[in-house]
Amino acid sequence: EQGIDWSKQNVHLVVGADWVPESLRSYFGSILNTDWGRPERGLIVCTMGICELDTVLFHDSLSTIKIRRSADQDSVFCRDLFGDVKACPELLHYYPHKSFLETISENNGPPQCVFSMLDKSRVIPLMRYNSKDVGGIVSYNKLKGILEKHNRSDLLPDLKVPLVAIGGRLKSGITINDQNITQEEVRSVLYSDFALAGKTTGYFLMKNEHNHFVLEIQLKEKVPATPELREKFHNLLGRLPLEPEVKLLSFYEFTSPLVINYERKFRHVF
Repeated sequence: EQGIDWSKQNVHLVVGADWVPESLRSYFGSILNTDWGRPERGLIVCTMGICELDTVLFHDSLSTIKIRRSADQDSVFCRDLFGDVKACPELLHYYPHKSFLETISENNGPPQCVFSMLDKSRVIPLMRYNSKDVGGIVSYNKLKGILEKHNRSDLLPDLKVPLVAIGGRLKSGITINDQNITQEEVRSVLYSDFALAGKTTGYFLMKNEHNHFVLEIQLKEKVPATPELREKFHNLLGRLPLEPEVKLLSFYEFTSPLVINYERKFRHVF
């Protein structure tokens, strides 16, 4: 908005606090004029921390960025690496000497991340802490084998530590007529159109209204909710497995809490 020429800046962007789809990374890159072939000119890096445990538990590298962006565009590669997923997970490094990571499943549900912190200096060394994040451990050797299978050994990270695939929050979706739609799917599609994504704050709310999928989207200030704009969002979000009724709300009409209060994350599902 201030007219900065980002192509003349070397900008490294580190993001965290919530699950990030590759479409959002690409959206940030479109704003910053990121040159994906020249990482020295700027990288957009994902991290994950949990305030009770550590600021940065997991993090991206140049290799994992390239791997995930490739998987996001190649369904066979994505399935071999992550299994059957609805949205391409984040692929992040973690350090087993800092945190012992397990995965557990409840009632045949998706695997959840369970942490035991190994730093003796911690005041509260939490043990077997379930973060309710859907995730799976990817060993370095497993990753090496998959990359060899797909002739992408050039992407093998130099950092020889295990990795974790983070698929978002447990119970992040909404179920209508036995069909589940997750907020990760919505976010992936929402940011796939940069022009439309730029009209929103990124906040949305998923609702089940009498077995009908309703998706409320908050627009930026001074962006009017015109019928033409609603039609564009309707066409874009029609790519979801279950087509929603799209409701565009002005900045001040959006009723869900707009900030994290450190007791609960932003509410995407009502």
